[in-house]
Amino acid sequence: MKDSRILIVEDEALVAAELSDNITALGYQVTDMVNSSKKVFESIQSEKPDLVLMDIKIKGDMDGIQTAQKIKDTNGPPVIFLTAYFNDDFMARAKILEPFGYLIKPVDTRELQSTIEIALYKAKMEKERDLLLEKLTATQKELKKARQGLPICSHCKKIRNDQGGWEDLENYMYENLDTLFTHGLCPDCTSELYPDLFED
Repeated sequence: MKDSRILIVEDEALVAAELSDNITALGYQVTDMVNSSKKVFESIQSEKPDLVLMDIKIKGDMDGIQTAQKIKDTNGPPVIFLTAYFNDDFMARAKILEPFGYLIKPVDTRELQSTIEIALYKAKMEKERDLLLEKLTATQKELKKARQGLPICSHCKKIRNDQGGWEDLENYMYENLDTLFTHGLCPDCTSELYPDLFED
């Protein structure tokens, strides 16, 4: 997913610069390079990156894992962890967040590209899944409402809406159930309206 926007969080300037060069060479955009938890959130708010490369050891009150937790809690962009020490303590803390990938420093360029692509794809799929779930939930609510019975006038066949007003059945279904209609005449109405067509 070329042209994706990536934020680099790394407290070593030379490492950040090398990452930036490699990411740019791969066709992505680097939105910013920051070295502290405070700057992470400022940059996310102002630059709106699609992905964050997060070093574990950064400046500020929170380390990279704590910062990633807050990003996740606020529905921020997906995070890939950067670390020079892939040990049990790191894994125990990091896996709880279900990160979108891990990279060991020094970072191999091909591994960098594949990890970024997988993370971006996974994030896209999760977003599409969440949208589908929202639509499904909304549809289920509408179906439940429909099954509960709709107040309808026995004479004119209008339906009472949620605001207490009365509206045409066709309009109500279109607005509330997203239903489209095709129009025609049933045999009884055709014979009543056009009796000449049925004369011998």
